[in-house]
Amino acid sequence: SARALQQSGATTVRFNFRGVGGSEGSWDEGNGEADDVRAVCAWVREQRPGAELWLAGFSFGSGMAYKVAADVKPGALIMIAPPAGRSSYGFEDITPFDGPWLVIQGEADEIVDPQKVYDWVDRLPQRPELVRIPDSSHFFHRKLVDLRGAVKNGVRPWLPPPVEAADG
Repeated sequence: SARALQQSGATTVRFNFRGVGGSEGSWDEGNGEADDVRAVCAWVREQRPGAELWLAGFSFGSGMAYKVAADVKPGALIMIAPPAGRSSYGFEDITPFDGPWLVIQGEADEIVDPQKVYDWVDRLPQRPELVRIPDSSHFFHRKLVDLRGAVKNGVRPWLPPPVEAADG
């Protein structure tokens, strides 16, 4: 999704949660990881004070983006393969996001139950745009072009109009 956002003209920041890769710290059952997202958001807003901040995440990362969205008030939210229906994430207890929102789900996801994602979306007071990708596994194997297209098409209405070149 970062590449699709970059191709759409957005500047992106990707990071590892605590304890992943070379990052410091250790797993904190989603609490410290939500703080990681908040810290990255604060840093981005410090670096780019006039820019609109969007949150995007895949799987666990989408759950963390959703968890902090009400606090950090992003301009938009993109969730790919969100872990809805898993009690450890507590989606039912999170204040739903109320801005431009895109959820992308593979219909053959073997890790996140697609029907639980669809049921969760149906219960939300403000429904996000839901894109279902047929025959797609959790990691979108052989479907990355479809995923990239879904992100680009989903965010297109949120982008500012292109700047016209001045005739001179």
